Amino acid sequence: MWRRGDVVYALVVLAALVAEAVALGSLTLAFAMKRVDLLSSRGLATALLGAVVITGVVFVVLATYTLGYHHASDLSQQRVSDEVRAWTERWTRIVLSGEPAPLPPLSRAAEEALLSLREILRGEEGDKALALLQSAGVEVAILKRLTSRSVSRQLDALEALTRAKLPAALPHILPLLQEREDVVRIMAARAASHTLAAMPEGPSRSAAASSFAAAVRSGPVAPGVLGESFLLLEDAAPEVLAELFGLKQSAPSVRRAGLDAIGRLGLLPLAYVAAECVKDKDAEVRAAALRALARMGRIPGQAREDALAALHDPVEFVRVHAARTVGHLPGAAATKALWELLADPSWFVRRGAGEALLGRGPEGEAEVQRASREHPDRYARELCAQLWADAHELVPS
Repeated sequence: MWRRGDVVYALVVLAALVAEAVALGSLTLAFAMKRVDLLSSRGLATALLGAVVITGVVFVVLATYTLGYHHASDLSQQRVSDEVRAWTERWTRIVLSGEPAPLPPLSRAAEEALLSLREILRGEEGDKALALLQSAGVEVAILKRLTSRSVSRQLDALEALTRAKLPAALPHILPLLQEREDVVRIMAARAASHTLAAMPEGPSRSAAASSFAAAVRSGPVAPGVLGESFLLLEDAAPEVLAELFGLKQSAPSVRRAGLDAIGRLGLLPLAYVAAECVKDKDAEVRAAALRALARMGRIPGQAREDALAALHDPVEFVRVHAARTVGHLPGAAATKALWELLADPSWFVRRGAGEALLGRGPEGEAEVQRASREHPDRYARELCAQLWADAHELVPS
């Protein structure tokens, strides 16, 4: 984003480049005219001297302005930092000691300090900071910038809302998840997630979670950004994710991001969601469901047969994740299935099966060691010998 004075700086540099281009153009023309005897030697010398003088003046002016600009910018930045620091101390006293709050409107430094305080405070102190933002008119000012047609002003407003976590702003943020500009959708997703995470549990948060889920259900936001947003939801994540996997079907990219969040956050109450998605039509969704179950380390009863069946999935990377998931299943049936999977045509699947066996403790380690000697598949024997050697830092024979 542009800082104050950057436009003038750009114009000065542009003027310097134009002046230098004119000087060089004039000098080139003078040499060309001299070549065809349309210009005397004295005229050529005059053109050359003029170009040198213009170049020297341009460099002096540009160097002087550049040094002065950066010096003034440093002084201005230091002054702003001092103001923000002073306001931060004052807001802290207001929140903690009940000191009277200043009357609106606030300066930009005061607004910045209050936003920073709201960003880090939790509980009762966080609620006080929120009340100060609302009473000082900061909320109205931010929402006004949010409705601007300028993308830079919208991004500035979304960055402020990410820190302010204003519940009343959520209805204004969610429509921006459908914006054409990718960067606006990314910032809107983060702002919405931070806002939801700061809301206390109750009907209001549940309604907000439903609205958030409805806004992302069609998959307008990139899966990576959406996955990050789900992780930022913190305690509100289960409500949003349960809504996404409810009666209304979400896009496959949204389901993948949701399953990834379920696994990363270890949301055991939503393990049934991953269990239901193991048989999804989309291969990447099946893989994401198996990966989530493996990360949680708990496989619901209704998913165990499906996980074993996924070892024979036609898609290679699904079988890889199925092997890691089956590694968490108890019993001899899982061990036998992984033993058989060591003969899979894919090297990655065979390795996944071997690593899953090693992860089953002494019993699995014994199977890997036995497979290195007795498995009917030659490549399975070689792989298990290498895995055993790597696990025990040995040199394979």
